[in-house]
Amino acid sequence: MSADDTEPAVNIIEPVESAEGSARDEELTVQDKLRDTRKKNERLRMTKTLAEQVYELKKRSGAHASESAVPNGAPGVVTSSDAARELALSGSAREHLLESQIEQLSIQDLSNIIASLMVLCEKQQEDMTTLKAQNNEISTVSRTRQTENDNLNTVNRTLKTDNENLRIDNKKLQDENEQLYQSGINLAFENISWFIENENLKEKPQGDEVYANDNENRSAEDGETSTQVEPPELVRFSIALNCPVSCGYSVVFFILYMMGFRLCIRRFIAEVQCALNNKFREAKLEVGKCSLSLTEFLKVGLIDEMFARSITDEYKIGDALREAKERIQGQLHPAAFMIEYEEGPDGRKPIGHCVAVMPDGKVIDVEEGKYWEANSESRISYIYVVNVKESEVIEWQHKCALQKCEAECTKEKTKHDDRGEY
Repeated sequence: MSADDTEPAVNIIEPVESAEGSARDEELTVQDKLRDTRKKNERLRMTKTLAEQVYELKKRSGAHASESAVPNGAPGVVTSSDAARELALSGSAREHLLESQIEQLSIQDLSNIIASLMVLCEKQQEDMTTLKAQNNEISTVSRTRQTENDNLNTVNRTLKTDNENLRIDNKKLQDENEQLYQSGINLAFENISWFIENENLKEKPQGDEVYANDNENRSAEDGETSTQVEPPELVRFSIALNCPVSCGYSVVFFILYMMGFRLCIRRFIAEVQCALNNKFREAKLEVGKCSLSLTEFLKVGLIDEMFARSITDEYKIGDALREAKERIQGQLHPAAFMIEYEEGPDGRKPIGHCVAVMPDGKVIDVEEGKYWEANSESRISYIYVVNVKESEVIEWQHKCALQKCEAECTKEKTKHDDRGEY
């Protein structure tokens, strides 16, 4: 029997790095067990080899005849149990003691020790085989988990890239939808304007002589002149004032229209009144009531006063109009010209009126749909001119856009049609 027949061949598998800490700890524990088992196996192999050598020597010399008379456990004789206890010793002292003790053993004891060592070696071999299988299994699990983690990381990176691409695509689609929506709104307004203008052309007789005899309408009560010719700016003012509003409101809404803002009248009135109620608790305005004046627009900050003048003998209404025209030169949109009248003797004189001063100097009575001029008989006491603030209008445009109202009206009408109502 040789040492090579009992020495197990163990290949220690290096642990595989894994993202799982528990698997790594378990693998290291198996590695420690393998190393301890290997050391024990080496000690057993050395003891077994030494015992075999002594056994062969005693057998050849015939020493077994004299040693057999020595009883097992006699003084000076080392038994198999004594040798087994000494196996726990380590280093050179253990090896020296083993040599001296083995030489004193009988052949029978040596046979028993060798048999015990063979059983222990086989048991150690089985343990090492089991530990090796466990180590291989843990290593396989570690590699599998590492592969799964790598795959998950790859999938996460792919998903992140896909999400970023989707976000970019969604942004492009939103921009395109916004452009298409705005194009549709612009086209709808162009169609409405074209339709109204076409209908007006159908209704009006052709020729300059139509208004030759009726181009002026002098109001003795107001002392002002309004020509009957409809200004072309009002022809394109296609959103009808379909609820009762003040003349000041009609001018402001006309200015907003000329600035390119398309607002819903009812929604706009309600929003302005809500803003006034929030800002001035004592106002107690009826939200939704179709009536607003310039002072209410001043309170919510929608307009700015450009200048105000009292009409006197030295500063007449014509002077006020000239100053207003000079002030708005270079502007792209009209200004509102507010007039306060003197109280008439009959008590029926309106306290004021509002018209629009165009950048080209023309004055339009938006409420009446005519050009406006003041004459020397006008009983005007005070005027002031206001300008609409574009920065403020942009905020109102978001809240009161006409397309929102049209969408709501269309939805409401569809609901009534489905119920057979109107």
